[in-house]
Amino acid sequence: PRMATNSHSILFIPNTDRANWYHIDVNRIGNALNLTVALKETLIGAPPRHRTEAVSVFVGDGEWDGDVVFNTIPGETQISMGTDVASAEEMGLATNKFHGIIGSLVVDGTLVPLWAFSSNSPECDGAISPPQPTVRGYMFRDGFAQIEMATFERTVSSVTVVFNAYSPNGLLYFRGSETSGDFIVLYLKDGHVVFKAKKRRRRVCSSRIVGFSREIHRFHKFFSQRVFGLDDSLDLLRSNRRFLQKLLVDSDADRFSTTIPGENTALNIETDSHYVAGVPASLKADRFDADIQWKGFFGCILSVKPSQ
Repeated sequence: PRMATNSHSILFIPNTDRANWYHIDVNRIGNALNLTVALKETLIGAPPRHRTEAVSVFVGDGEWDGDVVFNTIPGETQISMGTDVASAEEMGLATNKFHGIIGSLVVDGTLVPLWAFSSNSPECDGAISPPQPTVRGYMFRDGFAQIEMATFERTVSSVTVVFNAYSPNGLLYFRGSETSGDFIVLYLKDGHVVFKAKKRRRRVCSSRIVGFSREIHRFHKFFSQRVFGLDDSLDLLRSNRRFLQKLLVDSDADRFSTTIPGENTALNIETDSHYVAGVPASLKADRFDADIQWKGFFGCILSVKPSQ
C-alpha cells in the first residue's frame, strides 16, 4: 500500500470549543494524492479562517489509470469512520483508536451525514434530520455512535429505539457509569430484545422479550418506561419507594411490566455519554453485566430517543 504522512501538529482542542477545527483535505489527481492539513476557525455564516499555515504532502505520479484508484470502485466503495480492532490490525492501521469529534465529512462534494438530530438545542449540536419519509436509518456493523447529552432522572423516564437488525446479537443502546457500576442497556441476544438496568450493584430490572423478525427493511420500535413512586416529600433521591418498569416491542401484544421495591432507585450515572450500536474499546466493560452483547450488531438505527 502507498501512504501519505502529513507533519502538521494535531494539538488538543477543548470539547467546549466549537470554533476551531482541523481541516483535512484529500485531493486525488489521477493516481496521485495531495494531503493537506490546517487548523481553521469555522463559524456559521462566515468562511473558514486559517489559524495555522496549511501543510501539504503530495505522493504519486499523477497518471490516469482508469476508474479503479487506490483499490476503490465507484458506486461500490464503503466509507467507514473507524473499524473493529481485528480489521485495523490486519491493515496495519489504528482507525479504531480515534477519540474526538468529527465536524463533517465531504466526499466528492457530497456531505456524508454522520449523525442527525430531529432539532437543534444546546444539548444536541449536529445536522438536522431530513424529512421522516426519506430517512432510511444509519447502518452499523461493529461500529458505534457516542452522543454527549445531559440526562436527568425524572419521575417518568423512558428510552425509545427504532431499529432494523440483520444480526441476532449486538448492542442497541447503553448508558452507564464505570465508577458506580449503574447502567441501563438494551441489546439483542439470540434474536430477542433484552433490557437491563442496574442500581448500586444489584440488578433492578432484567427482561427478555419476544424475538423479532430480521426481514429486510422492517423496522421495530422498542419502548422502555421507568416510573418512580413517591411519598409526600419533594426530595426525589430520598423519597423513591417503588420502581415500575414497562417494556414494549412493536405493539401491546408484546408487553412486559414489573415492580421493583426498594429505596433510591434513581440511577447514579455521572457521565453524559450515550452509546448506540456499540461502545469504544477503552470502556471498562467488565464493570457491568457479563451477559451484555457489546459487539456484533449489524443493522440500521432509525432513531434513539432518551427521556428528553
